[in-house]
Amino acid sequence: SGDFSRTPVAFAWLANGRSFGSKKLARPYGVTMAFDETSAYCIRSHWARAEHSGYKLYGWDLRDEYLTDASEPDFRAPKDGKYAIPSWEADIAVRPRGMLLSGDRLYVGGMPNKEGGVTEEALDGMKGGVISVISATDGQTLASFELTTAPVWDGIAAANKHLVITSVDGTVHSLGE
Repeated sequence: SGDFSRTPVAFAWLANGRSFGSKKLARPYGVTMAFDETSAYCIRSHWARAEHSGYKLYGWDLRDEYLTDASEPDFRAPKDGKYAIPSWEADIAVRPRGMLLSGDRLYVGGMPNKEGGVTEEALDGMKGGVISVISATDGQTLASFELTTAPVWDGIAAANKHLVITSVDGTVHSLGE
């Protein structure tokens, strides 16, 4: 709801309780996040069998009873045997550098995260970029736009029905009407 005083650190090892026994972080978290009054969206790096296997986008209902109890600590044991769970989750084909929420859509920008991940040479963003348009309702990818270079960190803005993206090579892109 706009209160970022309890926005957590994005380290999954910390948030998932490796240092706190059965307690886990009871707030949405991720490498990049977007909020409105009732929802939070976060992207997390996903690991399978100790290997990085991509990124997941999560949609959270901030009205969930487990998330709204401000008197509880951020790290806590499950309530009635359960932790808060996201409303939905989706694999995304983007190594994120920024995310913007506008209306019922999320705009995620970064480098393409193809099978096998992003190559080391592509990490500087000069090997191409992508903007994915994702439904904030269910996480479905609605559209995707390729860029010649990746967006800079948090280099996505919206104004007057335009999406404005700043790329690592200094180019400013404008998508929209």
